Amino acid sequence: MAGNADRLKRTADGSLYLDETFARRYGRRGWSQPKSSDERTHTEQDRGRLQYSPYLRRLAGVTQVVSPELTSSKLHSRASHSYKVAMISREIAENFSRRAFTDASIAQGIVDAGGLDVTACEAAGLAHDLGHPPFGHAGESELNRALRSREVWEGFEGNAQSFRIVSFLDRHKYEQGLDLTNVVLAAILKYPWCRKLTGDDHTISAQSKFGAYESEREDMERARGEIMPTVRQDFEGDQPPQSLEASIMDLADDIAYSIHDLEDFCSQGFIDLSAAIDGLQAFLANPESADNAYSAGAIKLAKIHADLYESGEYHAAAKRVSVLLNQMDPVSWGQSMRDQQLRNVLSDKIADFFGALRLSRESGYPVASLESPQWHEMQIMKQVTKHYLVATSRMGQIQRAQRKTIERLFEGLEEWIQYTDDASSLPETLRVFLAGLALPKGGPLASGHYRAIVDYICTMSDSEAFLRAQWVTGTEIPGMANLGLVD
Repeated sequence: MAGNADRLKRTADGSLYLDETFARRYGRRGWSQPKSSDERTHTEQDRGRLQYSPYLRRLAGVTQVVSPELTSSKLHSRASHSYKVAMISREIAENFSRRAFTDASIAQGIVDAGGLDVTACEAAGLAHDLGHPPFGHAGESELNRALRSREVWEGFEGNAQSFRIVSFLDRHKYEQGLDLTNVVLAAILKYPWCRKLTGDDHTISAQSKFGAYESEREDMERARGEIMPTVRQDFEGDQPPQSLEASIMDLADDIAYSIHDLEDFCSQGFIDLSAAIDGLQAFLANPESADNAYSAGAIKLAKIHADLYESGEYHAAAKRVSVLLNQMDPVSWGQSMRDQQLRNVLSDKIADFFGALRLSRESGYPVASLESPQWHEMQIMKQVTKHYLVATSRMGQIQRAQRKTIERLFEGLEEWIQYTDDASSLPETLRVFLAGLALPKGGPLASGHYRAIVDYICTMSDSEAFLRAQWVTGTEIPGMANLGLVD
């Protein structure tokens, strides 16, 4: 046994726990106790509830980077991305679980965290993007703008919406929420705090990402308080640390984005690898120049990293990524061989990342991370996708159309709620979210009405949102067959 590994108990799925933390980690609200005949672990039941969630199914039609309705079936949707994050999360957790019995530092980290649940990491991967609205980040920014312009100061955030879905909107049987275990709820929280607003003008603090709305704060603090009883949950200063399982899911999300999205877009020719290589070379030759498309973001990132690491490490990683991109761009090969080369090169890089897994204590609490060289490489690979696809003019045109669609949909629903005298005319799902709220009948909408509009929009795929936007603004009249498809 390595260090304190003899204190850890192993479950059938490879998870590790301490006897004294079992009840806290695997507790629920209390109304949904496991059946005695069900031999699955507590978190395996959670995974099943998430697999059957309609919110997970809809992600097959939701943008990852490019809308699945607008492009090749080879590209990731938000659902296929989520499944890969779940898979990578599980594999990282299994890696640590195996190493705990030979590596004393890994064993001590898991003991300090109260255990490591492999299936909770997988379940969190499935759940982490449930709250992403139609059109992904373009929809997210538009919903945030719409809410804050109407003095709903918390605005919108996809991570907070995901937590709202699992703890309140989705249903297990007839209760509100899926009644997930504490360890899974905590694992979903990449950003384990509520939105911090400053001053009378409700400006957003520098940390605009957050993991829960105020309405779900109690569920967030309860779950994390049981998982991490020695960590303050009412943070007002620096960011509180993630749970061990949340850090694994977060790392898996970064790996999936840096590897699989880059593979998608290079394979389909959406990223000009030659331009990306030239940009990296220009950055390496003159790091302070902003003359190329890559440099602006790279300089900002390099300066952030320089506060945490030796500045030379970032530049060394940039050189290695430049070599990697050259290996991915065999220009004289046919498409089939190019795709195979992409997979081979990036498969080797995933293996490299897995070989660099470690438990870090920089936050004072054990969290999953990569050794510094590989961590820098992962960040640079994400920057390549951002600057040579997401920040291009063609994506800008697509995202503007997406934002306008969400704007029309939001305003159409807002007007409908405001002026209707008959709640039965509203879509049934929207009526459920409006339950308990009086119709304004020409008066102003309350924050609850606006939150219900957002909850409703976040039940839709990209194509459903486009159809609904046309219907509520009267630019297209739905047929009865169409109405049977979405509500």
